[in-house]
Amino acid sequence: ATALVSKNTDNGIANNRSDIPAIDVSGRFIVFESIATNLVPDTVTVGRKHIYRKDTISGEVVLVSSDANGLEANASSSSPRISDIGRFVVFDSAATNLEATLNSNGRSQIYLKDLETGVISLVSRSVTLETDNSDTGASNADISNDGRFVVFQSADNDLSTVIGIPGVSQIYLKDLDKESITMISRTDANEAGDSDSLNPFMSPDGRFIVFESTATNFPGSNGNRQIYLVDTTLSDHAIVQVSVDIDGAPASADCNRASVSDNGTIVVFDTDAALDILDTNETTDIYHRDRNQATTALVSANPVTQQSANRASASAQVSGDGRFVVFESIATDFVFETVANITDIFVRDLSQSPAIVIDKVNFSQSGTEATA
Repeated sequence: ATALVSKNTDNGIANNRSDIPAIDVSGRFIVFESIATNLVPDTVTVGRKHIYRKDTISGEVVLVSSDANGLEANASSSSPRISDIGRFVVFDSAATNLEATLNSNGRSQIYLKDLETGVISLVSRSVTLETDNSDTGASNADISNDGRFVVFQSADNDLSTVIGIPGVSQIYLKDLDKESITMISRTDANEAGDSDSLNPFMSPDGRFIVFESTATNFPGSNGNRQIYLVDTTLSDHAIVQVSVDIDGAPASADCNRASVSDNGTIVVFDTDAALDILDTNETTDIYHRDRNQATTALVSANPVTQQSANRASASAQVSGDGRFVVFESIATDFVFETVANITDIFVRDLSQSPAIVIDKVNFSQSGTEATA
């Protein structure tokens, strides 16, 4: 079955664009951003992007980007992530009316909404309650299952005890129970990364954080954007490079959009680098790194030849158990039912390796091809 999510409780289709979905572990709750004005009964401002949560069982749609009383954010909000239990949502917003006790200064800040209590908290702040003051603001947040930990990126160099470099984006972890904030993108010697670190992704328990970075003082730096992992439970901070080939050599091209399994074993990402001898297409492919086995393998591979697909693949995410990898691709040789020049969505079942089992999922309810 294929079901439309971006519609209101009365099954009315959103009257404008919706993007960037995220789903809880049960599949019941989905959050997304939209500039539609008809998703909730209350009037929202035309042209303003908001965050919504859809209950796929009841059909209910809730406005997430609102204050504790339900008043809509007075500026656009984006990039939502939802906890596995569907209760907590994080997003970024330049609104100034979401948290009454803190000055949000009109820059992009990270907010956490508890949809059970309605409480909303400004997360991107130091222990002295100074909100993010960088030119670009805070963005790209992720949240732990219990709502305690939030990870995000920011170029504010005064958020933690490790002083950052002005204008350089770092990855920060906020512990809302302890009201502490820690720079994750730092060296083993507690020095901030000397170039941008971006796009964090966190395991549901808040233990493992993966991100991409061009910092030259991180392990394996070679001028390209690399993928790194930090285990936050270790007593001594350690940053581990993940974007390496089977021999441990760093990727020779930029690596992007990392995702990690719940136990931190499997990390997936996309890159133009050929980290596997079967990668022959000289374009972007999906890889998975098994940290236990110290192996790096091609995910976006042709099931027959086992070589890389005939066109680019990107934007991978791995399931919590590390078994499934979902990604987008314009390749036409994964399955037979594929139309050229259309981006499709595929799922690889890693448990079937060395056999390559890939399914296409973006079919209509009746099983026909997507037309765009």
